[in-house]
Amino acid sequence: MTAGTMEKVYRLHDDRVTPAAGAVLAYLAYRAYYANGRASWPAIDTISDACFIHRKTVLRAIDLLIELKYLEVAENQQWNAVDSETGMPKRKNYRTKVYNVLVENFVHVEDEGKEEADDRTDAKALAAGENTVGQNVTPAKTAESSKKHDGTECHPCMPDDHAEEDRMSPESGQNVTQLTNTPTNNYPSAPTGHLPASGATSAEGDRFWTRFVSLRSGLGLSTPKPRKADNRALAKLFWGLVTAGVARPSDLMIETAEWAMRTDWWPKRVRTGRQFAERFGEIRDDMKLSMRSATAGNAACPDVPHVHTADCEHVRRLLNCGKSVDTEPDPQRRREHATQVCAWLESGAGEDTVVDQLVALLKRERERYESQMAELSRLRAENGGRMFAGARLEVAS
Repeated sequence: MTAGTMEKVYRLHDDRVTPAAGAVLAYLAYRAYYANGRASWPAIDTISDACFIHRKTVLRAIDLLIELKYLEVAENQQWNAVDSETGMPKRKNYRTKVYNVLVENFVHVEDEGKEEADDRTDAKALAAGENTVGQNVTPAKTAESSKKHDGTECHPCMPDDHAEEDRMSPESGQNVTQLTNTPTNNYPSAPTGHLPASGATSAEGDRFWTRFVSLRSGLGLSTPKPRKADNRALAKLFWGLVTAGVARPSDLMIETAEWAMRTDWWPKRVRTGRQFAERFGEIRDDMKLSMRSATAGNAACPDVPHVHTADCEHVRRLLNCGKSVDTEPDPQRRREHATQVCAWLESGAGEDTVVDQLVALLKRERERYESQMAELSRLRAENGGRMFAGARLEVAS
């Protein structure tokens, strides 16, 4: 097991890596045989149990890591060919897949050791500045200063529960220059690289979620209670739109949700905030395609000539006209000549001409049908009223 490789994964900074993918990558690095992340072959169920995620989530995370070039399938798949306990070869259907963690592709890696050292140095400097009262001056003893160190005081970097004032707040007042403390950096949450959702967008998120629930309620649909995963997904979508240059991301999200709930496809597939965030791009594509189809269809209708088909309104009207029905009452028999009617119409014949040709055709078909039925009746009479092969022999005997 390589804890050093896992520590590198923990310091990876990449916004494309999801929390589940980061956990899977860290576990694969921890279970690697070599220190460079090569030869890691835990089972999918083992990864699922260790990371507390579903098996399908593990498979999706592995696919994402392979796509991002942080993971690859090892060429040598013989690492797990032998059982380590018994020394016997494993059957192929019991072998797990061997992966390599590509640590060399970790471009953005945070140096936490240097950051922690800087934090400690800044904290000591701040504490030393606060304790300085002047040259050759003995500070007056107070109840706080007379306390002995009993081992319960917090580290200078840690917040003090007994402090009467906020040390990180800048001093203010008349004729007082504000002191600038060491800036606080919002380092990303390793190994995923996603910043937590801040309270600055809570109002926007509440407005979107209220509208989303009202849209589903108006359709008589249920909406599951939002979870932390939904909030994170919506916050990530919001900041992604902000990064893309969208002026009002919440309005765009509401507009997309309103269009999706007017369709028959998306309401049953988008029930939670996480599902909406994952399918936001697909919904936007559907919106653009539907708008383009409507615009193109309206512009092309006057220029495109009508093509007659078997289900065309013109063909059905000619097949069901009075002359056709009088000649052939059976609609199925009239329907058999729909292709011929289409050919006549496409050739440029008028409707009256087509009706006359159709009536003549139906008459010929009707006469042929009646002659066939008369012949069958004659044969049935010769066979004694029966139509099976041995009837004539029975009548002759």
